[in-house]
Amino acid sequence: MRLAVISSRFPCANTEPFLGVELAALRPLVERLVVAPLRPDTGMQHGTGGAAAILVSAWSARALLEACATFARAPGRSLRALAAILCGSGGLVVKLKNLAVFPRALALAGRLRRERIDHVHAYWLSTPATAAFVIARVNAIGWSCTAHRWDIFEENMIVEKARSAAFVRTISERGKGELVRRVPEVAGKVNVVRLGTGLFGASAGTRPGNGLRLICAAAYVAPKGHADLLEAFAIAYDENPGLHLTLCGEGPLREYVRERASALPCRNAVVVRGYLDRRRLLTELGAGRYDAVILASRDDGVRMMEGIPSILIEAASLGVTCIATRSGGIGELLDEESAFLAPPQRPKDLARAILDATDPSERSRRAARALERARRMHDPQRTAAQLRALLGGARAS
Repeated sequence: MRLAVISSRFPCANTEPFLGVELAALRPLVERLVVAPLRPDTGMQHGTGGAAAILVSAWSARALLEACATFARAPGRSLRALAAILCGSGGLVVKLKNLAVFPRALALAGRLRRERIDHVHAYWLSTPATAAFVIARVNAIGWSCTAHRWDIFEENMIVEKARSAAFVRTISERGKGELVRRVPEVAGKVNVVRLGTGLFGASAGTRPGNGLRLICAAAYVAPKGHADLLEAFAIAYDENPGLHLTLCGEGPLREYVRERASALPCRNAVVVRGYLDRRRLLTELGAGRYDAVILASRDDGVRMMEGIPSILIEAASLGVTCIATRSGGIGELLDEESAFLAPPQRPKDLARAILDATDPSERSRRAARALERARRMHDPQRTAAQLRALLGGARAS
């Protein structure tokens, strides 16, 4: 099989950190593997795990000429793909986003045809899947996609995409349930394949004493619940002033979070950092710089919830203690025996989980259990084999 993966920005931005591991595990299982980001805004910033990278700038003259050449080669297929976008399910904003992607999809179709790609897999059900949908129709090849969390709820042609795709992969049982609830007739082609991680080590050691160094590595966006986290931390700090919290990430709410943190009585125990490179973050975790990773993700049962956050998978795989809310699919990775969990939107309960995690022996016990669960569920060789098996059964739509 000659496979192309359509990403959002990977390997050209600090997003989709899981893709490098997954591509590295998948590469030996296919004849040819390429990755093509929809938005290659910058040069390559990450390794591709042995996959070739195709970078087609969105509105460059070269891309537009490539799109025109594809249209001239297959005008009927191109027009039918365009009509499907215009008539597809979703609101006006979704249609405008898909129309903006259409020329890029045509340009990529031309490049992938020359690569003799016979299947394309999108790593989101949103616009990357729109591009894969168009490429598959224009080049008359098969396609499939991975759905995560918010992209299921975006309602971007999910009916048409789920029906057209050879299969849809979800990364959690909850994601599968939400997708099948929306498009019940495709239940047979929706499969759960977990995200793989290449990080497995012995359970991290614990320091004596009741202090706790916490890190929250999450985008500064509303679903991550930074305000809840700061409130919970302040409550816990009143009882145990040996606590310290580091926040790192990027996003539109960064300044808001910084202001909230600086207004706390315990502000000297909180550090708000910007984006922390994944390699550096994992190095710091593996070196024992932090005692626990914490997430305060919110959950409204619809759009504002987690899938299974890669930072929790990676922390568990490194033997680092996890403290989290039971948002979205987090409970599929962690349970009461492997992490310190609290209900979403309940800062007092999250504060209690933080205080419970100050017990070094209990922290060590649960981290060891989380490591076992991560090894069983998120081994990249196993997940790559599952994905390859699905690809092996795919046929052109």
